[in-house]
Amino acid sequence: MADEFKIIKFGFSLIEILVVISVFVVISIVITQAIFTTVRQTKKGDSYTLIKDNLEYALSVMERNIHNAEKIISCTATGIVYEDEYDTLPAPSFSCIDIASGGDPGYIASGSSRLTSQGLDLIGCNFVCITPTPGLPPPIDINLTATPVGVSGIESATVSAKRRILLRSY
Repeated sequence: MADEFKIIKFGFSLIEILVVISVFVVISIVITQAIFTTVRQTKKGDSYTLIKDNLEYALSVMERNIHNAEKIISCTATGIVYEDEYDTLPAPSFSCIDIASGGDPGYIASGSSRLTSQGLDLIGCNFVCITPTPGLPPPIDINLTATPVGVSGIESATVSAKRRILLRSY
């Protein structure tokens, strides 16, 4: 008779199933957030690399041309005009265009052409021509700061680059 009242239990209760599902949901949310954070950081790294490469290219072109210049004709905070070894007319120049204008993205111009890509916004640009010490080549300091165009939030990066250029002829 005792065997008639025995309850045989197979499977899982509803509460046990809900607990397991809840644990899997929490684990899934944590993993998803980790993946999204990794993807955002990767995009930020790519953005940083693109901007840094662009600024380094512009600085290397400016360094090569200014270093070989015969003389500096004019130097302002936003541009430099120099005389090259070929006496090119009009005189070659580098200038900062649309910096912090709030409109079009800023860029570095070499004469009338663009040195930096359209994918970045030059937000800071400064040329400093230092009075030379007698017997030493005149130095020129160039400071550039840029951000990517159309990227904001955690994926955005602001990159600064600077270079001191010494003229070869003095």
